Amino acid sequence: MPDDDEDVIDAEVVDGSLKRCPECESYDVVRGKSAALLLVIVLSVYGAGLAVDQLPLAFLVIVVTLVIYYVLPAFQCRDCGSRFD
Repeated sequence: MPDDDEDVIDAEVVDGSLKRCPECESYDVVRGKSAALLLVIVLSVYGAGLAVDQLPLAFLVIVVTLVIYYVLPAFQCRDCGSRFD
């Protein structure tokens, strides 16, 4: 087995720099958006709109939900609660 250090990939090099909160400078940062949660909300709203025969209202709620999801910053600090990109 050859001892070739060039084949080893450093995780920090691949992932880039760590995210840091701009408010408190903490590294305890999580991704605030979840595509799975968005999908559950959209399907639930669609199902409820279909059940009560209010698809136009359900469509409006889904559009508003997608806009909020798009505008909401992607990361959230666990220490201070600040959201940022």
